[in-house]
Amino acid sequence: MLTRAFPPELVDEVVAECGRTEERQRLLPARVVMYFVLAMCLFSGQGYEEVG
Repeated sequence: MLTRAFPPELVDEVVAECGRTEERQRLLPARVVMYFVLAMCLFSGQGYEEVG
């Protein structure tokens, strides 16, 4: 659902505009972290494990 509202290209663009693009490959890319943060905001009453 989040990827429909916020397409990956848009998330990548915003991350790049904020100067937070990865310099090396990580286990959790910036795009995945952004989707997780958005999900945590939507489900603020839940714990990390329940959101993830």
